[in-house]
Amino acid sequence: MEKHNEIQKIIFFTLFMGISIGLITSSLININFNKTKEVSILENEKKIEKKENIEQILVQEDTIENEFVNINIKSGYTCNEITDLLYQKELISNKEDFKIIYNIMLFDVYGAGDSLTEKGIVSKGWKIKTLTEIILSKRNKVVDILYKDGLVDDKYGLDTILNSVNSNKKIVYGEKKIKKGSSNIEIIDILTK
Repeated sequence: MEKHNEIQKIIFFTLFMGISIGLITSSLININFNKTKEVSILENEKKIEKKENIEQILVQEDTIENEFVNINIKSGYTCNEITDLLYQKELISNKEDFKIIYNIMLFDVYGAGDSLTEKGIVSKGWKIKTLTEIILSKRNKVVDILYKDGLVDDKYGLDTILNSVNSNKKIVYGEKKIKKGSSNIEIIDILTK
């Protein structure tokens, strides 16, 4: 009977070991499968995130591209033609305001002074350019006085315009890229570069 008990113990031990090895093996396979599954899920999440980032970048680039308008200024365009083009492309909201700033910023003071003197409208001793030279040499004081006296609402705008007078700016023809929402002065700066 002892042999029989010993055989039963061996059978029981073998059965127990077999079940234990089976459980351990299936657990290891399950753990490995879950890790692979987690890695796969993380990789998919990263791919999705990367795809979303790429889509977001493309949307941003598209938005940036939509913020700019390309126009072609051809040689010989007049102020009215340029103004009409800018208005059609929705870069300016008021044609008359733009024309005023355009003419001020591109005004040739010296040419005007000489022309008016030649025609006898301005005496030789008093030219427009003389007054302009005085105003420009004391530009900061002039801007401050006009602002304090309530004659101008925008010190920066007046200062920019006075600064650009006599800068001999000319329209540079060709393809221009202008950001929507640019001020009239910024648009003129782009047109003259």
